[in-house]
Amino acid sequence: MALAASAACDTGVSGVDYGVHGWGRLTARVQPAFDTVPAGLAFQTLPADSRRIGVFVPRAYDRQTTWPVVLLLHGSYGSGADMASDFQTYAERAGVVIIAPSSRADTWDRVAVGYYGPDVEYLDRVLRWTFDHVSADPTRLTIAGFSDGATYSLLLGLKNGDLFPRIVAFAPCARMPTEPVGSPRIMIAHGTDDQVLPIEECSRALVPELRLRGYSVEFLEYPSAEGDGHFVTPEIAERAFAWIAAR
Repeated sequence: MALAASAACDTGVSGVDYGVHGWGRLTARVQPAFDTVPAGLAFQTLPADSRRIGVFVPRAYDRQTTWPVVLLLHGSYGSGADMASDFQTYAERAGVVIIAPSSRADTWDRVAVGYYGPDVEYLDRVLRWTFDHVSADPTRLTIAGFSDGATYSLLLGLKNGDLFPRIVAFAPCARMPTEPVGSPRIMIAHGTDDQVLPIEECSRALVPELRLRGYSVEFLEYPSAEGDGHFVTPEIAERAFAWIAAR
C-alpha cells in the first residue's frame, strides 16, 4: 500500500475562497438512492473529472435495505482504484460498500499544502453521487484511510462528525483539528515497527488526547517488522471492516 508524506496540523489558509469546503466541512447528506450500482468492483468518474473512483459493492447488496458504506482514502502517491482493489475481500466478507476516490495532487489538500478546499469540494461531489446510487445506512457511514489517507480521514471525520458516525485510521499521524463537530466513534490501528510514521510519535500521542476529549477510541497495535513496517495486516483489515459493518 502507498507510502505517506508528513502529517499536518489544522492551520493555514489558501487565499482562495472555497466557502464551507475551506473550513473542511462537507454538505452531502444521506438520502434515498434513486439509482443503483452493480455488485463487484467497478470504476466511476464524475462529469468533467478524469479521476477514477474505486467502487466495490458486495454480491449480497440489495437496494431495498440500507448498507454500511466506507469512504476509503489512499496514502501519498496512491489511488482510489488501488484502495478499492486492496480491500475488496474484506468488504465482501463484512458486507460493506467501498467508495474510494483519488486526491487531486499526490496526496490530500490539508496534508499536502496545509489548507482544506479542492479535495473537500471533490469529496462532497463523490458523496452526492454515492447517496444517489447506493442505499446507505447513515448510522454506519464511515470515513477511513491509510497513512496520509488515515491522517486526512481523522481530520475531516472529526470536522464532520455530524455526517460520519465512525472513523477508521490505519497508521495516521494527525493532531486534533480546530472546531470538531459531533462525537464519532474512532478506530485507530498502527504497526509497532512503522518506520514511515512511527507509532510513538503519531498514534500513541494522539489516542490519549482523543480519549481525554471524550471520544470513544479503539486502538489496535500490531507487529509490523517486515520492510518499513508501514502496512495494514489482513487481520487488522478484517477486524476493521467487521467494526464498520457492526450495528
